[in-house]
Amino acid sequence: MELPAGLAEAQGVIMSAEAAAALREERQRHGDRMSEVFRSFLSEGERCPPERLREAREKAEQGRRELPRMFAEADVLLTIGAAGEAPLGLEKTGDPAFCRAWTLLCCPCISLPVLTGPAGLPVGLQLVAAPGADDRLLAVAAWIERELGG
Repeated sequence: MELPAGLAEAQGVIMSAEAAAALREERQRHGDRMSEVFRSFLSEGERCPPERLREAREKAEQGRRELPRMFAEADVLLTIGAAGEAPLGLEKTGDPAFCRAWTLLCCPCISLPVLTGPAGLPVGLQLVAAPGADDRLLAVAAWIERELGG
């Protein structure tokens, strides 16, 4: 399956703009307690031109209109969860690139640690279902986990 181009970027634009609006007061009062990375993210959202946010939202709607076709013959989709194994330490959770588009499309996702990478950390398989098909997603994930002996 191919997703419409630009969905992950659109998700980033929408997330930063909406987070900046929702957290404006907290940033003003407690910005010194937020990480530099998070403050930068919120600043980026504040600088987002309205037309860019509108275009990102239109891209999301375009992607959502494609979902019935994508799930017409599939209970779930299998994708990679990340580019490689989980990162070392607790400072980062990894690159969200492979789940951004699905988040934007309101698709439930689950990542199963099916392999182990060179550092002994998990490598995930991501399962994606159509919006509202959470029960189906969990049933397929449980089946995969049983079949793989997890």
